[in-house]
Amino acid sequence: MKILYTSRFLRAYKKVSSELKDKLEKKEKIIKKDIFDKTLKTHKLHGDFEGFYALSIDYRNRIIFEIESTTVVFYDIGDHDIY
Repeated sequence: MKILYTSRFLRAYKKVSSELKDKLEKKEKIIKKDIFDKTLKTHKLHGDFEGFYALSIDYRNRIIFEIESTTVVFYDIGDHDIY
């Protein structure tokens, strides 16, 4: 899987802690191998976010993304307030 980042994601990423950035870096290795790995807790979103997915970085923080063929597009990162 290839990962692309939207400008919205990059702006939000700049604001997160270095600890969260380290966790995400480790998760990206798993994402590239299997976006539906159990440890990511990947799930479809509904309502205003229909067509998008979310995955867990840790207990509190998530990434909202979309799958386009063999590419994952990260749209936002943060706690549940991003929904």
